[in-house]
Amino acid sequence: QTIFESGSLISSIDCEFVQTKTMSLLEEKLVSTGRMIYRKPDELMWGYTTPVSYSFHMKGSSVTLERDGNIESFELKDNKMIKEIARLIMGSIAGSSINDANTFSTSVEAVGREWVVTLVPKRKDALRMWSSLRLHYRPDMRCATSIEMNEPSGDLTVIEFKNIKTEFK
Repeated sequence: QTIFESGSLISSIDCEFVQTKTMSLLEEKLVSTGRMIYRKPDELMWGYTTPVSYSFHMKGSSVTLERDGNIESFELKDNKMIKEIARLIMGSIAGSSINDANTFSTSVEAVGREWVVTLVPKRKDALRMWSSLRLHYRPDMRCATSIEMNEPSGDLTVIEFKNIKTEFK
């Protein structure tokens, strides 16, 4: 079964994550933890629990951000960076990012028990954020277990998904 086929069958994902950011300007890595919930077709909650409490909730084109009790709501079309990140996350879950030849050059390689999908942005707005993205996909779990986001500056963000619970249609 292909990544795109598996992703299109996912109706929900609930997992914890560990995000590690390596920056050239800092010796120490920045580590955050949180939880992600996805519900098909267009709902995504991405919440950080440590070191700060911060959540991003998208349903359709509406976005709500909450940080330290402050809530901000807006439409996705009003924030290009969040729109692109949300599109990447939703596309990665559904597998559509892999097939989006207008946005990414894609290569897939088998490494042990997983497939590693490398996405190189083609569009200028995405290239400003990432030089490449690597999705680590476990066919036996039918979902991604981590993503590496390489930035043009050389900085790197790795998100590892833990305790993944999926439902398929």
